[in-house]
Amino acid sequence: MSPIRLFLDEDVWPGLAVALRERGFDTVHAYEVKRGGMSDADQLVYAAQEERAILTHNAKDFVPLVVEYYFNEHSHAGVEHHGRHRRDRHGLHSNNEQWLNEQ
Repeated sequence: MSPIRLFLDEDVWPGLAVALRERGFDTVHAYEVKRGGMSDADQLVYAAQEERAILTHNAKDFVPLVVEYYFNEHSHAGVEHHGRHRRDRHGLHSNNEQWLNEQ
């Protein structure tokens, strides 16, 4: 299996991208690649083209997009939703770190 490549949605704390890169994960944040303010549909297209899974807090908007992709037989690298939780001293959400360590 290829190492996971992540695209952090703009609703995710930008410092998480830095913390993940420091831990060896190939990660970019929406603001780092000048994609702030883009629609969620555009973010998913970008992430799919870049073969990156999206990490977001925004299930409300991404779930319908993923369903649409499924029924239209479009592929993407995944959408991972995590709720908002307190960060640890390294800036990682404990559930995000657990999920990434399982990849």
